[in-house]
Amino acid sequence: MPAASLLWHPGRLSGWAKTGQYVGAQYSRKGKLHGSVMGGAAGQKKSQDFLVTPPVYVSGPGNENTLRIMYIGPPVRADQETLFYFNSKAIPAMNKEDVAGKNILLLAATTRIKLFVRPAGLNPSVEKAPAMLTFHRAGKQLRIDNPTPYYVTLASMKADGQALPDAMVSPRNSLFLPLPTGAGNNVTYRTINDFGAATPEIRAEIK
Repeated sequence: MPAASLLWHPGRLSGWAKTGQYVGAQYSRKGKLHGSVMGGAAGQKKSQDFLVTPPVYVSGPGNENTLRIMYIGPPVRADQETLFYFNSKAIPAMNKEDVAGKNILLLAATTRIKLFVRPAGLNPSVEKAPAMLTFHRAGKQLRIDNPTPYYVTLASMKADGQALPDAMVSPRNSLFLPLPTGAGNNVTYRTINDFGAATPEIRAEIK
């Protein structure tokens, strides 16, 4: 199954240092046409910084396919993570005999996976980042400050037992979320680590 996110360490290997792999498995009973492209964090549907090969391929039932992701853009920031998105669209195959004389609605499914480019030598370590978040009341909103160089994905957030939406805070940036009516001064949350697993619950004060 595809991963929830991909992590890229530029310059860790020699030669094809900026090459990664994504493996997708096909579990449907019919073949599909797949098209893959990298998108930027700022909403660009296609980033010119990456090359995905093959960009289009046909996958049969039970097939597993490997894609090569190559970075061909300018150097990324060395002081914090950079976010891209890997997008893979699958269009199911249809036999002409099966659809002859019928009204068919054909839907294409798109898988969107975060790709984090993480430079070496960032401080503090990524394991310490979740506990370094701070929370502040800003009127009817909750302001979450992230002083670290990492993207931090929050999950299972609660303000005094009242659920808050999952969110992601950018490096050295702030995020505002609506604060439930009657929320007190405490918040609990988990984060998603590099392996896609939820970290232990953290409790913090809303200042």
